Amino acid sequence: RCRREPRPSRRAPVTQPRKAARSARRTARSAQPKPAGSARRRPLGVGIAGLGAIGRTVARKLAEGIPGLRLVAVCARDLERARGFARTLGRGVKVVPPETLAELADIVVECVPAAAFDRVARPALEHGRILDMVRKEELEGKMELLHDYLGV
Repeated sequence: RCRREPRPSRRAPVTQPRKAARSARRTARSAQPKPAGSARRRPLGVGIAGLGAIGRTVARKLAEGIPGLRLVAVCARDLERARGFARTLGRGVKVVPPETLAELADIVVECVPAAAFDRVARPALEHGRILDMVRKEELEGKMELLHDYLGV
């Protein structure tokens, strides 16, 4: 077999002056004032009410990481089982009653049966939180609740 000579690299080797110049450009860029509204914002805290099939799936996805969001709290009918599930999600996820969820979260994701809807929605609306409802059909019987808080 014939041995081939190694091909010469097309890129010039990175030298110390080139590294220094690149570093200087980065420093200059970071020192420039940033446009308004581009400042880093803290991630929005999400609370999940109800840990059935949908609530658990949403909680796992948030715990894995979604840019701009972080899971801060969960609630369920059985708080002991919820604590066990919260341990699998990592540190910092609190287990609270539904009435307390809105105090900790910026966004409340409602994944509860219709009978428990008011226990989750009312505090969220009172605290001015974003309420995300998984089952929109539950709204039919709850319009008076939205009228009270949104003035619709």
